Amino acid sequence: HKLIPENTKDRTQALLIEDWADTTLAKATKKELIKAASCNKDLLQALIPSDIPPKVRNLANQLSCYAVKELTQFINQEESLRLLENLEKLSNLVKDDKWIVGNSISIADIAVAAQLSLIKFPPSSGIHLSGKGCKGFKDNPTLSYLFQWRDELDLELMQVDSSI
Repeated sequence: HKLIPENTKDRTQALLIEDWADTTLAKATKKELIKAASCNKDLLQALIPSDIPPKVRNLANQLSCYAVKELTQFINQEESLRLLENLEKLSNLVKDDKWIVGNSISIADIAVAAQLSLIKFPPSSGIHLSGKGCKGFKDNPTLSYLFQWRDELDLELMQVDSSI
């Protein structure tokens, strides 16, 4: 499949959504992941590579409480609510349609799916990260269709990749 649709309208929408996902959505999901990791020691430990020395891993746990206080200035509630609203709209979109734009996979689907992995890690992330993520997003029932869509897309892309 071509990742950039040939139809002018679909191509424009796909490129706009890809740009939004790679900039605005990426920034918002990174902020939420930092906030979540600062508040959740299990998530923080899962994010730290296993080859990092234990002393450094312990230091990260001790600093996380300090980071939460600093993050209240960095991430405001309004940004989190705006992200949730946007993700709910996407969830409603993929509830009835397999693709965000048009009738086949596009760069819009890949760009959005990639950013979703920061707020709820897919099964392909491995046993230590799978299902972990940002409270209020990963466990939000209004986003269940969105994460299910992302996981199905992830499986399809892995199957295509392994057949190449």
